[in-house]
Amino acid sequence: MLLSGTPFTLLALGDSITEGDQGQNTWRRPLWHMLTNAGYEVDFIGSKQSAPAINDFDLDHEGHSGWRADEILNGRSNRPEEGRLTEWLQTYTPDIVLLHIGTNDLNQGQDPQRQVNDVRNIINVLRQDNPNVTIFLAQIIPNGSRDFTDEAVRTFNAALPSLMLEMDTPESRVILVDQYTGFDLETDTYDLAHPNDTGALKMAMRWFEAIDAYFGNDSQPVPPPTNDQFGNTRDNATTIGFVDQPRIIEDRVGDPGDPADWIRFKIAKDAVVRVSLTELEADANVEFWTSNARVGSYNVGTADEYFEIQMPGGYYYIRIFSYDAQPTSYTLTLSALLPGQEPQNPTDPPNNPSNPPNTQDLFGNSRDTATTIGFVDQPVIIEETIGGANDPEDWIRFKIARDAVVRASLTGLTADVNIEFWTSKARVGSYNLGTANEYFETQMPGGYYYLRIVSADGKVTPYTLTLSALLPGQEAGAPSHLVLLGPDGSPLLT
Repeated sequence: MLLSGTPFTLLALGDSITEGDQGQNTWRRPLWHMLTNAGYEVDFIGSKQSAPAINDFDLDHEGHSGWRADEILNGRSNRPEEGRLTEWLQTYTPDIVLLHIGTNDLNQGQDPQRQVNDVRNIINVLRQDNPNVTIFLAQIIPNGSRDFTDEAVRTFNAALPSLMLEMDTPESRVILVDQYTGFDLETDTYDLAHPNDTGALKMAMRWFEAIDAYFGNDSQPVPPPTNDQFGNTRDNATTIGFVDQPRIIEDRVGDPGDPADWIRFKIAKDAVVRVSLTELEADANVEFWTSNARVGSYNVGTADEYFEIQMPGGYYYIRIFSYDAQPTSYTLTLSALLPGQEPQNPTDPPNNPSNPPNTQDLFGNSRDTATTIGFVDQPVIIEETIGGANDPEDWIRFKIARDAVVRASLTGLTADVNIEFWTSKARVGSYNLGTANEYFETQMPGGYYYLRIVSADGKVTPYTLTLSALLPGQEAGAPSHLVLLGPDGSPLLT
């Protein structure tokens, strides 16, 4: 048994609940802060270092996402290069092991008693490496991945006290830690299986209390700093899980060491993603990222930021960043609504006698009749009019030759007009109120795309559209007016 004040090595051993999904710290981060803040000299060990949201702690661990207890023992036949417990133990020797294992076994329908036997064998392998190892054995957290899983979890957990009594010895303690009781799937996970920040903190507290009692102490746990709750790069974005109801997040960005906040989320099906950034004290912007494109809102100063984009189901990213390196608080509102779930901007304004029809209509009024203007490789300026009963919207089809940052602005308005960028299955737009200018940018691969300019109030207004497609890092050249030719070859617009 270790004595209080003795430096020790700690092995976090388990599955994805130990490793964490992309951008999740799991319980390892708050536990490390609690232990070090309480004066413990601890060295986390393991063969893995996952990319956490915040890397201000010892990253070593032995969490293997998707693995069962028998695979921890024997390895995976289809991935022998990842090794197994006996091989990992050749590179380190733990004094303390925190073992949380069994979720994947039960999800796959294994008999809980077989799993208890696998845990017994894991303990024996650990003792072969260190006869004096201390093992903190978790009664694992609830799981809602399958209808039957949580009942199996309870059956498995109920068998662990007997295993503890069987395996516990004065030389090599086995200490049971109840991680199940008080853990709420709705509030403590982001997907009914993996802990969110609240759940991770709750698990860390249980581990800390057990370790502190083992050393005969009664320390007050000090959690990690919370002023930077999100990862600072795309690779360590913090995953918040499904977004099906509006989410409101309050945080700060721009403080030292916190230039940007990255948030990873998932939508289950085609939805209109709406993002707003409010309550700013300095200039901050917000962007929406896919695997190969981005779009954002870049208003100046402390003006609110807003955009919406229609996307298919999948994982996406939000990036919030300080524009001028000045720190600011912010309130992020994020929602993902099914198309039509909320009223859309009107596209069929009534024919109002005080609002005469627009007689200048150079562009198609639907996506199917969009006017093609060809390649856009230099900035172009298009001056047109929109609104009235017969011209509610203008559709423009254009092409970019390669990956480029597409920028579009709409100025010179005398009525409320919005602009949208459309791909084959998604859209993003700028929806400022009244006669305020509209602007967006988005990075896209080469191909054909559409612009939709739509009257929001049905009134006739002129507009000036500036459109460019620049290679990342390329400076915009001088704009040139676009010339459209009619069927007879004469210019329609100069």
